[in-house]
Amino acid sequence: MIYLSEPVLGEKEEGNLIECIRSTFVSSVGPFVGEFEQRVADFCHSPHAVALQSGTAALHLSLAMAGVQAGDEVIVPTLTFVATVYPIRYLGARPVFVDADVETWGLDVRLLDAACSARTKAVLPVHLFGFPAQIETICSWAKERGITVIEDATEGLGTRIGEGNVGTFGTLGCLSFNGNKIITTGGGGMILCQDEVLAERARKLGTQARDMGWEYKHSEVGYNYRMTNLQAAVGLAQMEQIEEILAHRERIVELYRQGLSDLPGICLSPFREGVQWNGWLMSILLPTGQADLRLDIIKFMEERQIQVRPFFFPLHQQAPARDDPYFGGNVAESLHRRGINLPTSFKLNEGDIARIIDSVREFWAANF
Repeated sequence: MIYLSEPVLGEKEEGNLIECIRSTFVSSVGPFVGEFEQRVADFCHSPHAVALQSGTAALHLSLAMAGVQAGDEVIVPTLTFVATVYPIRYLGARPVFVDADVETWGLDVRLLDAACSARTKAVLPVHLFGFPAQIETICSWAKERGITVIEDATEGLGTRIGEGNVGTFGTLGCLSFNGNKIITTGGGGMILCQDEVLAERARKLGTQARDMGWEYKHSEVGYNYRMTNLQAAVGLAQMEQIEEILAHRERIVELYRQGLSDLPGICLSPFREGVQWNGWLMSILLPTGQADLRLDIIKFMEERQIQVRPFFFPLHQQAPARDDPYFGGNVAESLHRRGINLPTSFKLNEGDIARIIDSVREFWAANF
C-alpha cells in the first residue's frame, strides 16, 4: 500500500528516545525540548519558538494571547481542517468564514473588508496543504486596522516566500508535528513569534499558568500544553533531516507536474514565482463539471493500493457553523468537490510516484 503521508523514523530517533528513557526525563522537563525549539527557530529564522502538545494547542494559546474572548470575531478561511476553527470556539468567540481564492486556495483577500466588523479581533489565514496564502497582503491589511494576524502554518514547515518562512509573517505562527506532517514528534505543535514577551507568555499559559517561584501559585487559568522530552527527542532527530526531506518532496512535486500536467482538464497544486513550497500534499482537481467522479477516482486508486483523500469539506456548510457568517461564493465548494490529495511522503521513491502517475493517467483515459 502506498500511503498518503508516512513518517520516516530511524536510528537517530531511536537513539534519542533511549537516551530520554535512561535519563528518566520523559515528561516536559528535559534538554531535548529546548534544543528542539532552538533548532526549529533557527531553521525558520524566528527569534522565539515554544513547543507544545499539538498544533491545536498552538492555535488556542495564540488566540488567547491575542486577547480573543467571548463576543469577538476571528476571520478564517472556510476551506481548512476543523482544528483551525475549534480554538476560536474554545474562547467563546465567533468564526467569520471567508471563501477561498482560485490562485492559492487560501483565504480570498478581496473579501476581508466585507468580513471585517467592529468585533474583529484577529484574522487566521491558513497555508493550505503547505502552500502559502496571500500572507503579505493579509498582514498589510490587518496592520492598517490594528488586527492581529495568527498564521495557521500547521502544514507549512519549510515553505518560504522569498527569504521569509510561513509562520513568521504574522504576530504569531503555529506549526504542527503530527505523524503526517513534514516532520513529526508523534503529536506536537509550536508557536513562532518575534516578541520575547509573547514567547514567555506562551510558556506560562502552556504550563498551567504557574507563577514564578517554588510555590504552586497560579494567578490565572492556564493549560497543560507542554511538549514532552520524548516528543522533542524525536523532533530533534527529524530536524537533522529537514533539508533532505524538503529536497525529496520538491523532487516528488516535480515528477507529478511532469507526469500529469498534460492530462485534459486537470488542475495541479498552485504555483507562484518566488515561493519554495514544502510539497506537503500534492493535489489535483478534476475537470470542471466532472466533480461527480471524485468518489470514483478515490475508489479507483484505493483498489490499486494507493491512498488518496478528498479536500476538506467547507466549514461554513457544516453543522457547528450553521449560525456563523460566511462571505464569498462557491470557490471552496468547487475545490472540495473536485479536489484529490495524492501521496507526497518522504518515504516514496520514484517507482512509487510512477505507479501513482500511471494510475491517475489510466483513470483519466477511461473517463475524459
